[in-house]
Amino acid sequence: MSIQVTDVEVARQLTEIRTHLNAASTLHCYKNDYTPIPDSAGGNFTEANFNGYASESLVGNWGAVTEAADGKWYIEATPVTFTKTAGGVDNTIYGWWIDDGTNVVMAERLATPIVITTDALPFRLTIRYTHEAKIQGCS
Repeated sequence: MSIQVTDVEVARQLTEIRTHLNAASTLHCYKNDYTPIPDSAGGNFTEANFNGYASESLVGNWGAVTEAADGKWYIEATPVTFTKTAGGVDNTIYGWWIDDGTNVVMAERLATPIVITTDALPFRLTIRYTHEAKIQGCS
């Protein structure tokens, strides 16, 4: 059995998260072969350093709380495009993390790493945080 959280409560929680992220959030790509866990910290990630890379501020870029057709609620940031400039350093991107300047807020390992070796070939990340209204219940 599971506890059902009302849509109103899910939307309220996501609104709080959105407010926090719109005030302080930076998207980083990582190049080490790592799978994030709930206790991940900045030191767990090796930040990308391919030519042209820079972390991207997501301050003010998180959209409205939205309910998807499947009944799940989400917030989504404006897509971010990264492009390798000419020469130098290549990377394999295993995933991304977002911090608020102090703590890692969320992170994800990509299903397939992105190999960055071709100059001027962009890749885009669209970050969507989804929240379900179902929680494992008591027994």
